[in-house]
Formats: sequence, C-alpha cells, structure tokens
Amino acid sequence: MMFTDTNTAGARIRTEHPIVGTATDADCVARSAAAAHVLRQLGNVPAERHWYTARLAGGSHVGVWAQSQLEAALEIAIWRNEPVELCVIDDDCSLLRSGQHAIAGTLFDLIDFETGADNGQ
Repeated sequence: MMFTDTNTAGARIRTEHPIVGTATDADCVARSAAAAHVLRQLGNVPAERHWYTARLAGGSHVGVWAQSQLEAALEIAIWRNEPVELCVIDDDCSLLRSGQHAIAGTLFDLIDFETGADNGQ
C-alpha cells in the first residue's frame, strides 16, 4: 500500500488545524473530526482494532491503535509531521522489540524503544 493519500491528508490537516504549544482537547477533537472525514472520503472500512507499527520517512518507528491500516497511517502522518513509508499490524509489538524484519520484501529496521538503541544497523 502506498501512503501518498494519507500523508497528503495528514499534512493538510496539520495546516488546517495547527497546534501551538501543547495540544488542547479542542485541538484533538478538530484533528480527529478532520481525520474521520478523510477516512470516509478514502472509503475506509473500520475493522477490529489492532496495534500498527509504522516506519517514517526519517527512519523512526512509531505505533498507534487503529481500526484499519488507513486510519493508522493517517493518524501517524497527522501527529508526527513526517510521511509514513510502511505500516503493518503488530499486535504483539514484536516489531518494536526486535531488530530486523522482512515485511513485504522490505527490511524493517527498528529501534529498541526501551533503550533507544538502533538494533537495525
């Protein structure tokens, strides 16, 4: 899956709903409503909630609970201000705890979130 649509929408939502300083409840509600609108436009079909781990363009790795890969990629793109390159279900967080994984033929190097060490290199 390419994340061009979610990355573009995430950037647009950040521009339309900027946050100065710490996010308020109103900031979160506005961004959530905008995300829900985008997901409807993209034809997103919510399913069972899963933990998704994503690799960002800058190489960092983050995760989020979501009801679809589209939702996960969009939420991450909105809040992280960095394009999503890869996003996969990772319910047991094994991708966050291990070094390297081959996913869809792509090496998925991850950092150790407990120690901050880069285990992928």
